[in-house]
Amino acid sequence: MYLKRYLFALALYYLPYILLVQWVNAKGAQPDEAHAVAQVIMALIFVLMSLHLVVLRPQARFAFESRMRRVMRWALYLVLYAGLVLLPALLLLFNDSDAFHITLAMPSLLFLGMLYSPGEENEPEGGEVDRVLADDGPRRWLTYYGLYLAVPFAGGLLIAMLVPKAYALPALALFGLFVMGMGLWMLYRLTVARPNVRFVALTRGQRWKRFGIYAGLYLALVLVLPRVLATLFGHGPAMDTWVMLPLLASAAYGPDMAHAGLIFRPRTPEQPRPESDGERLQRRIREIRAKYPLSPDR
Repeated sequence: MYLKRYLFALALYYLPYILLVQWVNAKGAQPDEAHAVAQVIMALIFVLMSLHLVVLRPQARFAFESRMRRVMRWALYLVLYAGLVLLPALLLLFNDSDAFHITLAMPSLLFLGMLYSPGEENEPEGGEVDRVLADDGPRRWLTYYGLYLAVPFAGGLLIAMLVPKAYALPALALFGLFVMGMGLWMLYRLTVARPNVRFVALTRGQRWKRFGIYAGLYLALVLVLPRVLATLFGHGPAMDTWVMLPLLASAAYGPDMAHAGLIFRPRTPEQPRPESDGERLQRRIREIRAKYPLSPDR
């Protein structure tokens, strides 16, 4: 059961972190310095733990025949760890910001992604209905992305034109929450309500767990990363349009984009060249000889 492995991985990661912080504090370091040292050491521990879970002793979701494919998945998790945990934490610590505590929750999502592997389940009750719901357009996620681009632009323009300046900032804040809710609704539609190819065969409970993973990653990239950039550069650009395209594509089809609806003309298999009369006669002679071989004395 993945839950036991997940809890064990969390204990194996967070317990050394707590001990490292206490040990560095005992050496006379400042609290921010202690956390920075612990973050660097825990990054090395994460490298080893993820290497074990993805490449050396792969979990069910990484049991590929190709070792290179497992290595590429491992590299993806290292990039996610660096972008969501290590670099934001160090930047926030060096700027004396307590917001680095937010990054401490990110490894729990990464370990959940590595260890949660939905098994082959029997068709859930009402499975035929789910398959009908899944047929909601092969390029639905691209439509969602276009909507995600258009709504903030149109909403911001209307607020600038219609809302008095005294209420513009509160209106923009509320509208930002609405856009965030719309992004979560799109991920919910692709994973739970009308699951696409990747999740259509899963039970509803499994789809809710997948939605939780995507929602957590979306909120982390939208809320945490801009705050890190604001601390570093003085301003934090909106990350929504950058992160929503890969998130929607992954929720719809995952790493296999063969059916992602990007090919507008289906490929037709190459038709074999028609046989000539001579080739057809030679083929029939070979078939007859194979079926009625001559005896050795003839």
